[in-house]
Amino acid sequence: MKFLLLISLFVLSACTERVKIDEVKVFNPKFEVIKVLSSKAATEAFEGLWYELKPVEELPFESALNEGLYKIDIVSPNKRARGRWLYHSSGFVVRLGKTLKPRYQVKDVAKFNERIGI
Repeated sequence: MKFLLLISLFVLSACTERVKIDEVKVFNPKFEVIKVLSSKAATEAFEGLWYELKPVEELPFESALNEGLYKIDIVSPNKRARGRWLYHSSGFVVRLGKTLKPRYQVKDVAKFNERIGI
């Protein structure tokens, strides 16, 4: 039980630990770039929303992975934030990988969607 608690805390800290984000590129489901955040003000505003993510167990879009998902590419010196993430407009986000983990939900979906241009 203690082991599971430690793992949960580690995963949560992986997303909530504040690290600098240098650039964010957002791709629509057709893989076309729809927004690039690269100015200091834009990336800091994105960071404010990104670090409010809360961990979730299940994703509503897991059975239809290629339908209506946006991709978010994050450039950061920290490996915990950087990489490609899949995002559903309902507010669920997951790191793209073999296991589709960790999984999160954004706190303010409308604000997040506006920030990333959808």
